[in-house]
Parts: sequence; C-alpha cells; structure tokens
Amino acid sequence: MPPPGAGASRRACRGRPFRPADGCLSTLRVRPVPGRTGIAQVQWSGRFSPRGATEDEAVALFTGTHRDGLDALHRALAV
Repeated sequence: MPPPGAGASRRACRGRPFRPADGCLSTLRVRPVPGRTGIAQVQWSGRFSPRGATEDEAVALFTGTHRDGLDALHRALAV
C-alpha cells in the first residue's frame, strides 16, 4: 500500500506510438517529498517486449515519450 498522500496508476499502453512493443505496462507514481511541503516526486516507468523493432529502438521511443510527458507535467504544474 502506498504511503499517505502517495498514489500509483498503472495502465496498459495501446495504439500509437506504442506499436513496436507488446505487453506494455506503464506506471505513474506520485509521492510527497519528506520535509518539503508542496513538493512531490513523480516517477513514470514502463515494461514491454519489443515487437518489430530492436530493443534499443523501443527503449528510445519510451524514454522520449516518458521524458516528454514528465516535462509537460512539470510545465503544467510549475508555479
């Protein structure tokens, strides 16, 4: 069970741009930072099996997707 104020969400990846992977599972976790009021740590991770692409190509796709998503979240929540 996550600590109070923390949350996790898991979702299967479907459709584009996730076609070069099977069994994709993406997890987004948000946790408070101890001793820092109003600050949270966000972690976005994923598991998958490459399909129709090399492992390096699939890793690059997901790394870019996760980086872009976290950057967009940061911009949206920045004060």
